Amino acid sequence: MTTTSSTSKQGNGVATPTPTQDGMVGNCDAFHFVEPGQTCQTIASRYRITVPDGIAWNLVVGSDCTGL
Repeated sequence: MTTTSSTSKQGNGVATPTPTQDGMVGNCDAFHFVEPGQTCQTIASRYRITVPDGIAWNLVVGSDCTGL
């Protein structure tokens, strides 16, 4: 199987990688590709945000981060 990706520009002018996940907020202006072993906490720490904010911006993750 081959995976390809591309980018597109949304209304906010930010290049959006594709494919995107359902539940992504429409005004997203930053992206992170999750790597094996990462958790909601490690990603939140990297970007200096709270885990609840990260979940609110990425609803597909789920309230317990099992969708990460």
